[in-house]
Amino acid sequence: MSAKPRQIRQFFNQLTILQHLLTKIRHQEQLLQLIQQKVPAKIARHCHSVTLQDAELRISVDSPVWSSQLRFESPTLLKQLRHDMPSIGGIRVRTAPPPSYPLKAVNPEITQRHCSEATIQHISHCAEYIDEAALKTALTRLANTMRCKCQQNNIR
Repeated sequence: MSAKPRQIRQFFNQLTILQHLLTKIRHQEQLLQLIQQKVPAKIARHCHSVTLQDAELRISVDSPVWSSQLRFESPTLLKQLRHDMPSIGGIRVRTAPPPSYPLKAVNPEITQRHCSEATIQHISHCAEYIDEAALKTALTRLANTMRCKCQQNNIR
């Protein structure tokens, strides 16, 4: 019988490059926690990553709204952080979507939209009374496409 299973962390600790990366990740996580403690809670929820590069703290938030809010708070945040880390020269805030891990399974029932026959008939009826040729053609094509998709879904 084989030896007791080992945690993957033990393998990472054996490799110098991976040790360096793990240390860097831990440091970034600690910085993120520190920042989340120093900013208002409503902003902290939207801060998802931070790096320290060339004495500049780079904070990523998930939307432009929170980016603006954090920029407004950054002078105060910088003063607070300099008590713990005097080497910080400035703060740069950027908007970036949060990491998508852990990946969630997509529920096909949610992503598929079903249209009723009444909706299709309504679009066809609207197309009949439109004078503009391009719009009339587009609505007719939409109704026909929806009708075909509904028929395919009913066959399956």
